[in-house]
Amino acid sequence: MKAIVRLMSVPTEKRDLAWVQESLRAAVELEMSTIPPYLYAAWSIDQAQDPSSCADTIRGIAVEEMLHLAIAANLLTAVRGKPDFVHAAPSAYPTQLPTHIHEGLVVDLASLSKDVLLKTFMVIEEPMAHLVDDDLFTPTGAHLIGQFYADVFDTLAALKPTFSTAGQVDLTAVPITGAQKLTITTIDEARTAIELITHQGEGTATAPFDNADNPPELAHFYKFAQIAHGAELTPTKPFSYTGNAIQMPVVRDVTPAPADLPAGKAFDLAYSRLLSALQDVWDGKGDLSDAMFGAMPDLATQAEALFTAGHGPAFRVVDANGNPIGPPPGGSRFARVIQILDNALGSAPAHTHGAFWRGLTRDQFVAKVVLAKPLLAIGDGAGSNLVKALRGQSPFGKDQGVPGATIFRMPKNLPPASDIDIDFIESWIDDGCPDAPSVDATTTVSLTTGAFRPDPADHVAYFRDLDDWAAWHATPDTVDKINTVQGANLLWLDYAIDATHEQAWVDAISTDTARAAFTALAQRQQQTVEAHYGIPVPLLTLLDGYERFGNDGLPDDPLRPSEPRHNMDSPVMWFLLGAFAEACVRLRIAAEFWTFFQRPILCGLLNDGLFRADRFSVTGFPSTAEGRADVFAFVQQVADADLAGEIRSRYAASGLGAG
Repeated sequence: MKAIVRLMSVPTEKRDLAWVQESLRAAVELEMSTIPPYLYAAWSIDQAQDPSSCADTIRGIAVEEMLHLAIAANLLTAVRGKPDFVHAAPSAYPTQLPTHIHEGLVVDLASLSKDVLLKTFMVIEEPMAHLVDDDLFTPTGAHLIGQFYADVFDTLAALKPTFSTAGQVDLTAVPITGAQKLTITTIDEARTAIELITHQGEGTATAPFDNADNPPELAHFYKFAQIAHGAELTPTKPFSYTGNAIQMPVVRDVTPAPADLPAGKAFDLAYSRLLSALQDVWDGKGDLSDAMFGAMPDLATQAEALFTAGHGPAFRVVDANGNPIGPPPGGSRFARVIQILDNALGSAPAHTHGAFWRGLTRDQFVAKVVLAKPLLAIGDGAGSNLVKALRGQSPFGKDQGVPGATIFRMPKNLPPASDIDIDFIESWIDDGCPDAPSVDATTTVSLTTGAFRPDPADHVAYFRDLDDWAAWHATPDTVDKINTVQGANLLWLDYAIDATHEQAWVDAISTDTARAAFTALAQRQQQTVEAHYGIPVPLLTLLDGYERFGNDGLPDDPLRPSEPRHNMDSPVMWFLLGAFAEACVRLRIAAEFWTFFQRPILCGLLNDGLFRADRFSVTGFPSTAEGRADVFAFVQQVADADLAGEIRSRYAASGLGAG
């Protein structure tokens, strides 16, 4: 997940459509995280020794979770996001739930037991309203799934976006209660869909039942609780687990199959084909019922064979050749760090430190303490214990004979990670551990940055989001603020040519109305940049994006076929954007960020003038590949204090203000 900061810690007033999209991507991950453990527990039950049909109960819960997954995918599509089922599924278990839901809860694949019910499944489905006295289950006080979905809905209700039906999947053919209601076209339909998820999982605020069935069925939390208590819940108040007896079934207590077991590999391939089939459905190329339920009998048969032979399914996500799936294209640098650690360990059992990184969010990873030592020293890659452990530097490297070392190199008793991979992790820590676009070893080297270029699709996604809130789907309030800002900044154009006009511009941007407009738009723009490139924003990556945006070098946007090119429309907009940045610095609105942001603006406008025909004049650089490299070097060398003046002087020499 491209979780840049803790989604739930973002102040309510700062939650925008980008926050909703990221949250709904996390919701897809959340539902994907719970289905395999539920199926594993159901399949672990010996069908011949299950007098209370517990396997059917748990399978039914897993099927409803599949519906919740489909709802989350449709909600994401409705706000113009796109689900990625293959990469949303946990790459390995144990894992943790995304977005800090039940932070610290380890979700693993395990045979059914009272402990699994009480300490994992009921915790996952824990209701916000505890309606039954329960001497076995203690409320966790954690951030709950119900609250997470409530926050998503509240933000949707506040934003009032126009929902898109393009790409949503018709759920009416899915034979699950409530599916007919789940195409999202209005805020009321979004409420209905989200309430179905939460009510089926935790019940309503007044009863332990959902309200989708007629008569209502117990919610998942209470179905799990009945098995744990060994008795049905009474149907009326005061609710208690004193009804008909429920007998715990006999289970096959086995662990997931190792990666090299042929039957385990076959299951992993079948499971991964199911994920690909789901992706095809949301890509408009498949049938949902076939994808969701067509493969289930085969998976169940393979799982039964595994359990009979003494193993369970591992639910590994693999490619067609059975190789582990890496992070998604254009994924975060943090995702690549995790992949490097996974690759270093391979399928071997973890020693000493354990596979501590699996299932952690970026923020959890950064704060992690292993063997009583902080994992990272942010900003100091070489001094971080993770890098020292990978390189075998004291206090690590006892097995390598390192003087003073007391701990084995990581990974213990296995070949070391490559120097290139360790250098990547060290550089990531030096840069502040950002969740910025990843470096793909197959991507060509940039002639201008001297480093690997990110997937240009990452830049396209950023400029698309920027266009969405500032133009294509701008609210009337946003339009008003943009008009206020642009009206003030038209005076900057006079100032850029003649310094005697400076005070008129300063007066215009300093009114209460103008200051409020600058502040709101500055915050929104900064959030959009950080949402796509991480915190802190990596300068080279952003320069790469604005260079391509400036010289019309970005690929067509497949999600905006009506206007697929991302480039600057009117050339004067570069300079008005420069005026905006200078105004923010002068008004002390996130001045550090907007000083920083003047560099990509300068990079983009110079590329536009040099490489797009008949736009405006740029002097001092040749219109060649060497010119791009010269521009890239130049914009990094300009002193912070000179950036605003450089942009003004470029406007004065551009020819745009002539006459």
